[in-house]
Amino acid sequence: MSLNQLLSLGVSGIPFVGSDIPNFIGVPEDDLFVQAYQYGMYMPFMRAYGDMSSPVREPWLQSPRVQRTTLAAIHTRYSMIHYLYNLFFEAHTSGLPVIRPMWMEFPQNEMTFELNRQFMFGSQVLVAPKMGD
Repeated sequence: MSLNQLLSLGVSGIPFVGSDIPNFIGVPEDDLFVQAYQYGMYMPFMRAYGDMSSPVREPWLQSPRVQRTTLAAIHTRYSMIHYLYNLFFEAHTSGLPVIRPMWMEFPQNEMTFELNRQFMFGSQVLVAPKMGD
């Protein structure tokens, strides 16, 4: 799913969204593998998942660089686990999504209406992932 689709689901009342990491089909190159984990760590759910016919893609079977960066992303996510749990509680009690379009946090700033390559992880963390065109 695209970032815009995930944000739209959250705004429409479905806060528990995410994407398959490091992608569903095929063999991702190291850079894509790393980027997928660094992006996925800010999704409400983060799962390593792929097509049954795709080769084994566990992070520990990848290059040393991918192993290091994937482990760092997972550690960063777990260092923020209390924040994430509070976001889920907030989503449950108020309906606010865990990941939010920029305009939701900054509605007075019209410039945020067109920003579609970055998002807020709750109200405190701005995420601007590296994304291809």
